[in-house]
Amino acid sequence: RQINYMKNAELGFGKEHRVIFSFDFRNEVDVLKNMLLSNTSVINVSNTSAVPGRNTVLDDNVGVMTYEGNEYSLTRTTVDEGYLKTLDLELVEGRFFEKDRFLDNYLFGDDNPNKNYRILLNETAVKTIGLVNPIGAKLRFERLDRNLEVIGVLKDFHLNSLNNPIIPMYFSCFQKNNQIIANISSTDMASTIQFIESEVEKITGNKPSITFLDDEFERQYRSDDKFAELVGYFATLA
Repeated sequence: RQINYMKNAELGFGKEHRVIFSFDFRNEVDVLKNMLLSNTSVINVSNTSAVPGRNTVLDDNVGVMTYEGNEYSLTRTTVDEGYLKTLDLELVEGRFFEKDRFLDNYLFGDDNPNKNYRILLNETAVKTIGLVNPIGAKLRFERLDRNLEVIGVLKDFHLNSLNNPIIPMYFSCFQKNNQIIANISSTDMASTIQFIESEVEKITGNKPSITFLDDEFERQYRSDDKFAELVGYFATLA
């Protein structure tokens, strides 16, 4: 029952009809997104550093933030402005990133001399820090000399299986991530996937390895399924 619960519990985002693939031609991400969105069967497209179900939230993305003299460890994920709608995430308060807002986008060096960045937090991060009014809160990332301003709060969602607790996270907007998520129509998905493969091949010269997001989560529970099967055998034997 516990395993069935984990496999069917609400994860906080939409995983049906989402296809994912790696795309290492980062300077061509905008070109690819426009190509894919020209097909009416492709509803939304996003690029990110962390795909739900792939355990891509790693310890080396953890940064120590300072708020009102206290230190907090938050894990960073980079997303683009399409991440919210592509995964049907819920915005609890504030707003999401907008591509045409200069400071919303992750900038380097001389492009951002004041080192001011805008971020979103998940609910767990808000609780961890103890923010009563998170919108407009200023955090300091001393190691990288960055000032972080909170512009929105995302409802908690599971980037990994329910075996893993939701961790405090912050999100920054970056346009050149290497993981693509596309929300496609449920009508004639095989044809839509062929279209995506051909468009990617025009840029990279190779067809991408496309998988469904719900399949990624299913893989995480295979060891649990085997354990449940063993329990069943031993129960029958007993």
